[in-house]
Amino acid sequence: MKILIFNSLYTDFVKGGAERSVKFLAESLVNNNVSVTVVALTNKRSFQASENGVFVQYLKNRNVYWAFDESNKNRKINRLLKYIWHLIEAFNIFQYHRLRKLIKDEAPDVVHTNNITGFSPIIWFICKNLKIPVVHTIRDYYLICSNSNMLRHSVKCEKQCSMCRIFTATRRIGAKNIDVIAGISNKVIEVHESNGYITQPNVLIYNQLHRLREKEVRSNKHAGLVFGYLGRLSVHKGIEVLLNAFSFVTDENVRLIIGGNGDKNYVDYLKRKYDGENIEYIGHVDKDLFFKKIDALVVPSIWDEPFGRIILEAYQYNLPVIGSKNGAIPELVKHEKSGILYSNETELIKVLVSFKENYSNYDWNISEVLSAFQDRDIAQDYISLFDSLTNIT
Repeated sequence: MKILIFNSLYTDFVKGGAERSVKFLAESLVNNNVSVTVVALTNKRSFQASENGVFVQYLKNRNVYWAFDESNKNRKINRLLKYIWHLIEAFNIFQYHRLRKLIKDEAPDVVHTNNITGFSPIIWFICKNLKIPVVHTIRDYYLICSNSNMLRHSVKCEKQCSMCRIFTATRRIGAKNIDVIAGISNKVIEVHESNGYITQPNVLIYNQLHRLREKEVRSNKHAGLVFGYLGRLSVHKGIEVLLNAFSFVTDENVRLIIGGNGDKNYVDYLKRKYDGENIEYIGHVDKDLFFKKIDALVVPSIWDEPFGRIILEAYQYNLPVIGSKNGAIPELVKHEKSGILYSNETELIKVLVSFKENYSNYDWNISEVLSAFQDRDIAQDYISLFDSLTNIT
């Protein structure tokens, strides 16, 4: 079986959970004797590479600017330029000929699309014309939101706005050429269905993790307690909600460690406003070292997280997770079994203040929750899905 995987970024520009998940899947498929080629974008000249048995074709970006440049967030892009970018992204004709030639030359049994910002929905029209079945995995809100995150000025959108409906019109039309939709959580499937962007068969396939040796819980081994946050320091990730809630913790033996980076101006603002002695900002940090420093992870997202890989990674160290009820977080955090769920900042304050005292009262069974994700074989899930479209055995 030959599979052609499209994702905007791959190892040359690994940014987050989506890129790591696609890389893990591609390598797992290769380990299951599936021929895999990945197509990704680059802001350099086009080039080819091979990593862990996966052949990767990087195609040069063809739009007015590189959408994945972090510096874009620190400078104002001309509004007209943004509109031009979105116009091209609606149906990127500058990608058409080389994408059609690439897909035709590769002659895959199935095309598997993931995040396609930069490629545009034109991929799905090409595959339909070439009569190649398509599986699309929803990893964010690209289909229904021009920003791919259902946020406007860092505030969560409860429904699709009229502007996004215009900007994503070709995505809605193009999606009709997809044969099967795979969602990485029930939440992303639900949001897309409610907005009328999924009409074809769909399946739930959670992301999977590499197996690690689980670490011993530290919380009941010492007098203090350490909460941790790991991720991008941005408004929609809820970092300020966490810092404000933590300011109500008066126990000097309870600390908060903040790992990760963000916009420099915003990070400097956070450090000035929340500079307590029991708060430590450590910037970029190795996950293994970070998880060994803390007793519980806090995931305070105010946007609808499509999945929440960091939660499962914390479980691998036998750490409970305190998470908001936004997005797919409640699918991963089982209340009072693998962590604590909260609805608002007031509830988060109560959880943080009482967590140390109540810790031993919870019936933790983190390993059981983790096993549902770690013991699965995601490659076999996808191979079965691909087989159903090609009748290849």
